Amino acid sequence: MDYLKQSTLFKIKKVLRYVSLYGISRTYMKILGQLHARKQYETLPKKSARPGGKAFVGLIGCGNFAFTTIGYFLRKRFGRVIASCIDVDINRAASMSSYYKIPNYTTCAADVINDDKVQMLYIASYHSSHAEYAIQALQKGKHVYIEKPHVVSKEQLVRLVNTMETTKSKVFLGFNRPFSRFGETIRNYLDKETGPGIYNWFIAGHDLEPDHWYHRKEEGGRILGNLCHWTDFVLRLVPVAEAFPIKIIPARAEKSDTDVAVSFVFNDSTVAVISFSAKGHAFEGVKERFTAYKGNTMIAMDDFKTMEINVIDKKKKYVNFYRDHGHSKSIVTAAENVLEDMPYNRETSIAHIWNTGLLFLETKRALEMQETIIIHSYDDYKSKQHGKMPEADLLNQEDESIITSDGLQIPSVNFYSMFREIPAVQRFQLIQWNLNEVEIRVKSQNLDADEKDQILNELKLRLGKRMKIKLTINKEFERNSEGKRRPVISHVRIGERIETSSSV
Repeated sequence: MDYLKQSTLFKIKKVLRYVSLYGISRTYMKILGQLHARKQYETLPKKSARPGGKAFVGLIGCGNFAFTTIGYFLRKRFGRVIASCIDVDINRAASMSSYYKIPNYTTCAADVINDDKVQMLYIASYHSSHAEYAIQALQKGKHVYIEKPHVVSKEQLVRLVNTMETTKSKVFLGFNRPFSRFGETIRNYLDKETGPGIYNWFIAGHDLEPDHWYHRKEEGGRILGNLCHWTDFVLRLVPVAEAFPIKIIPARAEKSDTDVAVSFVFNDSTVAVISFSAKGHAFEGVKERFTAYKGNTMIAMDDFKTMEINVIDKKKKYVNFYRDHGHSKSIVTAAENVLEDMPYNRETSIAHIWNTGLLFLETKRALEMQETIIIHSYDDYKSKQHGKMPEADLLNQEDESIITSDGLQIPSVNFYSMFREIPAVQRFQLIQWNLNEVEIRVKSQNLDADEKDQILNELKLRLGKRMKIKLTINKEFERNSEGKRRPVISHVRIGERIETSSSV
């Protein structure tokens, strides 16, 4: 729903309700976020010469969440610590920079990833690009905070984990609910009990427009975009040593990503059920209810506003003055860990990144296939691979990246987003012949000179000035080794390893 197109009365009610839920400051940011998403500049604002002395963060993706949440909590805790930001839409990057006084903004991720001032990256771009940017950043020695989902395919999950094993930087995930006051309290109570538990999450989400980017095949849909929050939460409620194997039992009607229910049966006999529906407009945002029963403890939590816990004859009620989903602590503690060089358990983190990623990926597959699936833990998979996760041969696969002369992978989501802004382009294909040469083939009946210049300039921004770019119109498209036509095909090898990517 476009809130700015609603009646004045609707807007007033919405603001008043949100003030009661989030307070004045956060409600104000949410209002600004609506304006930020629509910001268009006739003349882009000037960039600052250099960041301040305490700026150490780079931001990839300047959408609503980055503007209203990541930027908000980083500034509230640390001040002006964002040194550079990037978005495929230059207007969003410029708006983010202007509001938060970020010295540099760009549409080229390499500019941020290669910035020596940037020690840590917060990644909140299109879902399919999260892992790709994270891998590039880790290879450059940067720490990363990855907004959910951290991967959209098992191939990405394998490469992310393998990169973590061969680099020294830290990775944090944007699953915020476990960091909330209620999330921590729930875990504290349940951890005191023994035996299996019974957990139930009911979630009512927004009904998204048919053309919303969440629905694009390459972005993973709502299971990876939304449900992963709650699969991660229930996974954390079961000790890792007792959780696997996990049986995933799906139930759905026509759609595979809304109006669904999924049961998870853990190895210790714990059963968790997640029900997710998105039928209309949720006026207060996502509505959710959690109930739990383990040992002598019973828990009922509503919307992270109220919670009641019963342990035998004792009853305790909790109330949050404002709704707390854990965003603040999740975002801030990651930065504090890097700034203060706090302990970081790499093996535990790698295992959880694999386990939670595999759980939501296989939940999506179970719902699509309408079949029960059993998954095993990271340690089990790793032992079968003799200590290293398998990497697929990625040459000419469905989803690839362009490799810059600096060795950075530019996910193809950057190019999709770019060409959506040029209606005259009916279809495109990027072919990378070597590290310094890219050909862009475009199908179009009425591409004018200005649009041709726009394409070349946008590609130079993304790929760097050293890349030779050739534009051809209505030339036959290349096909890969399987005879299929792909939007991005890379013929680049670095050393003996094939370097491509799995993001569209």
